[in-house]
Amino acid sequence: MKRRQPWPLWLFILVVLLFNVQGNGLTDNYNGLAGKGFTLLELLVAMSIFSVMSVMAYSGLATMIVSREHMMGEAEKLQAIQRVFTLISYDFRQVLDRPVRDEFGQDLGAMLGTFDLEIAAVEFTRSGWRNPTGAKRSSMQRVAYELENDKLIRKSWPVLDRAYDSKPFSTVLLSGVERLEIRYFNAYDQVTNVWPPASGSLAGSFGSLALPKAVEIAVDLKDWGRINRLFVLVNG
Repeated sequence: MKRRQPWPLWLFILVVLLFNVQGNGLTDNYNGLAGKGFTLLELLVAMSIFSVMSVMAYSGLATMIVSREHMMGEAEKLQAIQRVFTLISYDFRQVLDRPVRDEFGQDLGAMLGTFDLEIAAVEFTRSGWRNPTGAKRSSMQRVAYELENDKLIRKSWPVLDRAYDSKPFSTVLLSGVERLEIRYFNAYDQVTNVWPPASGSLAGSFGSLALPKAVEIAVDLKDWGRINRLFVLVNG
């Protein structure tokens, strides 16, 4: 059976007002109705109902506006996160087995993953550094990802083998990052949180590989929770 639709609110108000007019005897005399309008009480009731409806309509509209702004803000955050992981993926796809020297002349491996005081960081050499201006420089670039003051930072150096005055260019990728975790996989899917493995049986099982097979990056965001991605290295 088809469900009966409820009366519209404006029709209910009209019926109430008409019954109120009939109760005052105004419908018994057409001339009296033509010469007499609504009473003050009727006008107050109508204005009160209109005020309540207006408040309800405004509240509903305000809720819709707030919800829309919240959804747009979350969508912008999601797009920012996607752009960050796209950049990270592009860097890891271009990883090369090319060691470098730091500003003190010490050798650094093609990939260097550290985990000190529960703080993870990774540094590696990548190719595919675009050169739209045709500057005289290498197409390889040294980059690093680390956590500083609840911010995910990407660092890049203008040269591979650094001098004492070589300073990295830092870019803030994400804010509100509570934790950064980086794990490295070898060809046998064994996992370590530093690269190259420092010592022990795990280091021996990894052998003398300069690059891991894959790298997993996980970030804990304050408002989104944990997000992790696994990047398979082409040259690993």
